[in-house]
Amino acid sequence: MSKLPQRIIALPNRDKAWHESPEKLDHDRANFPHPTRIAMVGAPNCGKSTLCQNLILHQTPPFERILIWHCDIETKEYQDVSDEIVDVCPQITDFDPDVKNLCIIDDVALKSLDKAEKARVDRLCGNWSTHRSISVMITSQQPNQLPASIRRMMNVFVLWRSTDAQSLHDVASKCGIERSDLKALLGLLENPRDSLCIDLTGSPYMYRRNVFDDIVER
Repeated sequence: MSKLPQRIIALPNRDKAWHESPEKLDHDRANFPHPTRIAMVGAPNCGKSTLCQNLILHQTPPFERILIWHCDIETKEYQDVSDEIVDVCPQITDFDPDVKNLCIIDDVALKSLDKAEKARVDRLCGNWSTHRSISVMITSQQPNQLPASIRRMMNVFVLWRSTDAQSLHDVASKCGIERSDLKALLGLLENPRDSLCIDLTGSPYMYRRNVFDDIVER
């Protein structure tokens, strides 16, 4: 029997065969590596749902299935990208791990869910995302409307200047930066529809204005 090397050996995980490289972003800053978990935080009518749909358009290869969990089951907001609208958290059996899935959670009061649904959301953003080929996009009006466990599992944040300054501490902690630095980055946004993208997917393009424009740290 050969002697094992004195280091951790990288072993393949068949559940994660779908994982894409952040090198995709070298060619298109909106083409996030699948599976990714994106939190979009801003006041009503700032463009969160529009950004969701734009990111779908930039995704290559494209998502094969898009499921929308929305607070309004009759919404027509996403009819150009999907006709699958639900008003409860999906189950693990709702996703085929052999296809490229996207679940959008739009303006759902996650903190008000019952215990069972909270547990499903937690697993959707955790194990299911990475093991069942599911990217997740969550829209919210404030960071503190997202449960702390969900914030910790996000690897992309998109913030608008309307974000409550008092609640930025949690986002800054997750991103490994000082709250004052985060406020300074938000200060670079010029109009109410501008957003700050903080990319933690492993890409070198960590800070971007409106997803596409790189912000160089000084």
